[in-house]
Amino acid sequence: MDKDKKIKFTYSILIIVSLVLIGIIFLPGRSKQKDSEKKLYKAQLIRVVDGDTLLVNFEDREVYVRLIGIDAPESVNPDETKNTPEGIEASKWLKDYLKDVKEIQLEFDAERTDKYDRVLAYVYVDKKMLNKIILEKGYARKMTIEPNTKYVNVLK
Repeated sequence: MDKDKKIKFTYSILIIVSLVLIGIIFLPGRSKQKDSEKKLYKAQLIRVVDGDTLLVNFEDREVYVRLIGIDAPESVNPDETKNTPEGIEASKWLKDYLKDVKEIQLEFDAERTDKYDRVLAYVYVDKKMLNKIILEKGYARKMTIEPNTKYVNVLK
């Protein structure tokens, strides 16, 4: 291969690699979603059930909302032996955090409900994602269940 062909070949490879990297960076669902692009639904908070579940009024009916991407320790399991002091603490913290909150916003992922017929959602209070706040405060651990992974990188 002569020198000009090698240079053209090298530039072609660089362009292809650059385009692939740009494509990876801007793949749908991988970039950070702007607040203005989120589809949020209003709901009225009725009560906190435990550290990762709320009872809300949504679309004129009472539904349980399970926060996506987190798992708080048990505190209200009918089998008392499964309830933990950490779960009771997580539930108490969430009740205190939401004590003056009347309205929340819900954002859905790939699945709208789970096998227990609870609504699956990312919950927002004053434009802040509650799921993330609970994790940051240490009251839950990260839990990823496919296909609900829209914010898997946010919930670290």
